[in-house]
Amino acid sequence: MNAGEKLVERARSHANPVRRFSAFYRLVHDGPVPLHALAWITKMFKAKEKDLGVVIKAFRGSTKSTTFNTFAAWMTGETPEGCSLIIRGTDAAAKESSEQIADIISNNPGFKVVFPHVVPDTEKGWSQNGYEVKLDNVDYSEWRRRNSDRRDPSVVALPYKSATVLGMHPSNFLGVDDLHNDDNTTSDREFERVIRILTGTIFPTRRPHNPLTVFVGTPWLTDDVLERVIETGGYIEDITPVYTRDGDVQFEWEEGPVKLTWPEFMGKDQIIKEYNQDITPNKSEFSRMMLCDLSRSEGSIFRWQPYPFKEISTLWNANGGCDYASVEDPSRRDRNRSHYALAYMLKNPVTNALVVYDGILEQCTQEIGEKHVVTAQTIFPNWGFTVVEGDGVGEQFIAVLRRNPGIRIDARKTKGMRKADRLVLGLGPWLANGRVMISDGDTPFLNALRRFLSLYPAVTRNDPGWDAADAVYWALHAFPEALTMSYRGDSMEPDYSNLAELMKLPGYERITMLPEAFLPESARTKTPKNPFTSLGDKYG
Repeated sequence: MNAGEKLVERARSHANPVRRFSAFYRLVHDGPVPLHALAWITKMFKAKEKDLGVVIKAFRGSTKSTTFNTFAAWMTGETPEGCSLIIRGTDAAAKESSEQIADIISNNPGFKVVFPHVVPDTEKGWSQNGYEVKLDNVDYSEWRRRNSDRRDPSVVALPYKSATVLGMHPSNFLGVDDLHNDDNTTSDREFERVIRILTGTIFPTRRPHNPLTVFVGTPWLTDDVLERVIETGGYIEDITPVYTRDGDVQFEWEEGPVKLTWPEFMGKDQIIKEYNQDITPNKSEFSRMMLCDLSRSEGSIFRWQPYPFKEISTLWNANGGCDYASVEDPSRRDRNRSHYALAYMLKNPVTNALVVYDGILEQCTQEIGEKHVVTAQTIFPNWGFTVVEGDGVGEQFIAVLRRNPGIRIDARKTKGMRKADRLVLGLGPWLANGRVMISDGDTPFLNALRRFLSLYPAVTRNDPGWDAADAVYWALHAFPEALTMSYRGDSMEPDYSNLAELMKLPGYERITMLPEAFLPESARTKTPKNPFTSLGDKYG
């Protein structure tokens, strides 16, 4: 038996399914399956033994789609009575997967030599709507009888938006491949649609057959589909970056020695090329796409200085900021709804710096939210007042608060300014120049706030950090005297030296609009006393 015959024999009859697939892949593609991809297949079978699926975060160009399209074709040959489903992010991607799988089954000599009797059933269906196979050594009426209770096609690839996905129940293999793209990660509406489809349509396809299951893709957000799937607890996570910092050193990178994951096709020169082509701040796209790491987005927009929690005195002058939201039943928390946020901000009497001391961040009823504002006045001996956002439901909340004798609140309107603009333009500069600092304490509010500021803009619409940061923004309005821009000598020209340094920070080049107090005299309608004048706020 020559080497080719041995390979065919291994693909047909080896006891280990991973070894069978490896041999099949070599015959189909005339080359070995990449070692990192073979590790994915191994992990998938091991997860299946534990009644689990696999989530794979892999670098762009790692043969994710080719590997699992080939796997779907192999599973169809192994178990032609079963069915497989591939779900992709777009129509074009689904078409690409369909065509590759169909071509392997109908035309590839490697498939034919391993599964000589598994052939297209063109009579039943052979199109992008679904590909049917049959055994040509079994009477056709008998074959149809064997598959009479199977409604799904033998194998099909569909975009996640397809209504056909609803009601499908694969028995062989479920592969969910790169659902995210620029469109559904930059649009809040489309992102939420992906999550709804994941929960209401894709997850149920695993019942009742519990097929071999993989969710594979490149990370996009800290709360994207891959992360949501991992959080269910029913999946094993695998991360495959283009290189790692352990094992045998293959070349010295500017960040230290690294080991390449796939040196045959993603070597040193190609990696350096990908790195140099990334023009995003802090090389965040290279980090995301090639290292499966979102952390390099940290600090690209917001910079701040920590303040030692133990050195803060609750006797300092204090005020608050409230971004109001409520739920009817707080015992049923919904990650897709906003959080009630109340920030406690204190002023250092020596340096005049403002410090975010702590706050409340939770989903609660209107009554509990009201108590939080009232209680703040008793926690801090020198509490002044709470600034409450007065748009929408906030206006109703303000009316409720005013029924409390002695309550000290100040209602403020957004004047139509988006939350993202408020935070980047109204909060960001004061964090960066050190006028506003954040306690290094370990609390839910502070942790959510720091996490949001670190990862922005790689955050989702309903990240609770949005609400925590907005509460801090409103608290700033209670300290106009601490946020007055410094001036040069006796002139009325603001000192822009700090701002010049601020604008050199990565990410700030994308800001095209600044609070009016930061503009030159010639560009201002009048000389403001406070940085929030441009938002329409008036101070006495």
